[in-house]
Amino acid sequence: TALCKMVINLAGSLTALVGFPDVPLDDRGALPRLLSTLLAEGVAVLRAEGVHDVRVRGTPPWRLLEASAVLPRFLTRPVFEKNLGKMQKSSLAQDLERGASETELDAIHGALLGLADRNHMAVPVMRTVYALCKARMIPGEFVPMRVSEVDRAIAS
Repeated sequence: TALCKMVINLAGSLTALVGFPDVPLDDRGALPRLLSTLLAEGVAVLRAEGVHDVRVRGTPPWRLLEASAVLPRFLTRPVFEKNLGKMQKSSLAQDLERGASETELDAIHGALLGLADRNHMAVPVMRTVYALCKARMIPGEFVPMRVSEVDRAIAS
């Protein structure tokens, strides 16, 4: 159950990196695509580890996360827009806000990357978001990136 919840918590790395919900999104199209791909990569990593989806109240099933990464945006965008207002500041963002010297980045995102490495999996969005977080999330100095900047970093 904890591993299943870790996939959803991957979203906190990306949303914290772009300052959501405090910073206006400069690219509302890129964020759902990046989030969907990031979560689908997380699901793929856990599947490679032999983990099965366990329903955690309030979280979408893995099939929905996987589908959102491949379905056309015109289908997924209305659902994302509806849920955007429900998304709250991640605990990682709250840690950064209060200047905490330690965050959950390594325990969640780093742990899933370790599993990806063990399974020789390419997880480009997960890897890039993690690297950006590690480079930028310095206590007391963090400045959020624009979504478009993150998107370009992943594309390069």
